[in-house]
Formats: sequence, C-alpha cells, structure tokens
Amino acid sequence: PHLVYHALLVYAWSKHYEHTGLPIWQSDVEAQIDEIMETHCLYDPDSDSLGDVLGTTAGAIFHEDFLAAYGAGDFSSYPFMATGFATNSLKAYEQSAPLRIYQGTGDGVVLPTDTQELVDLLRSGGVQVDLVEVAGGGHTDVAFGYLTDVQLRTEESIEWVMNQLRQ
Repeated sequence: PHLVYHALLVYAWSKHYEHTGLPIWQSDVEAQIDEIMETHCLYDPDSDSLGDVLGTTAGAIFHEDFLAAYGAGDFSSYPFMATGFATNSLKAYEQSAPLRIYQGTGDGVVLPTDTQELVDLLRSGGVQVDLVEVAGGGHTDVAFGYLTDVQLRTEESIEWVMNQLRQ
C-alpha cells in the first residue's frame, strides 16, 4: 500500500544525493521518471495519479537489482540510499513540544515492536514520549486519523491536544 511513497522517497533521494550508479527504475519507467514525478500527484481526482502511472507492483517500477538491494538493506551499490537513511533517520532531539504516538496493536504495516523500538530510542536520548496503544487498532484507523479524522478521532485524543495548547 505504500509503494508510491517508496517511489517518491527513492526519486527524491536519488536526485538530492546525486545518484549516478546502477539503474534504479525499470527501463520503461526510467525513460519517463522525471516527467512522471513532476506532473503527477499522489492523489488526483481529475487525472491519473502517481500510482496509476507507475503501477501497483514493485517489479513494474524498480529495477530488479535495486529491489534486491532494498529488500536486503544492502545499499553498497546505491550509496544515495545509505546516505538518505543515515541523514534522515529519526533520532533523539532537543524536545520543545510534547510528543504522543498512537500505535494500534493490530497494525500490520508499522508493527508495535518497531514503534516500541523508536520510542525506546527517543526516550534513551531524553525525549519524553507518551505512547498510547490502541487495542486492536490497525494502520489506517489509527495512524491516519486518530486525531484528525472526524469519524475516527476520540474525545480523549482531542482532550490531550487541547490540554497541550492550554499549557
């Protein structure tokens, strides 16, 4: 479900960190990747979206060598990815605002163990994190709307935000 996000990330990092090595994209995508990324949106009600143009399988978008490296987490042949992850990974920081993370216990996309690992990393660096586990919650019903979506938000989550604003 996040394939287009991966394509956006890879495209941005390959440009920003100036990749000139092995192929990233399938040959038909490679020939038009700049035009695709510069003229299509993630969601577009009036035209083809990025997903419509790129396709819905990783093999239709990315070169097989890149997919193998990505899957193995071995970016020795794609140093722009190693640089991107090293530079952009979330680390402990000087906290100036409260942080609350909602995690659904049934989330199969962002696993609860991965979220706990992130929380532990942040806490070890002095960041105060309020972790709220939502029993049975999945990815789309927690991550994408527990605060902002009228149908999904809870009184408790809104009250937490309001309390932070009052301080």
